Amino acid sequence: PIPGDIGLCGQLPLAMLPTAAAGYRSWVYLNASEDPHFFPHDLARAGVQHVEVRHFPGPSPLPSAAQAAWALEALDRLPRPLMIQCTS
Repeated sequence: PIPGDIGLCGQLPLAMLPTAAAGYRSWVYLNASEDPHFFPHDLARAGVQHVEVRHFPGPSPLPSAAQAAWALEALDRLPRPLMIQCTS
């Protein structure tokens, strides 16, 4: 985990999710909720209590200031330990 009880991961196969989710109370997914690598029900079964999506649709690969503030709000509010998942 990153200091402050925050972890970071990329795409995970479903079979790895229980291991990756172990010990995390919160999960922030930075891709679209329709993404085939997003498994909210499996995260809940693995014990993750809070799952939120904070997706930044293009066209720019970088979020706007408002989108970044929206994601940071979730990171500030959600209980730790917290995992951030994105494509890379």
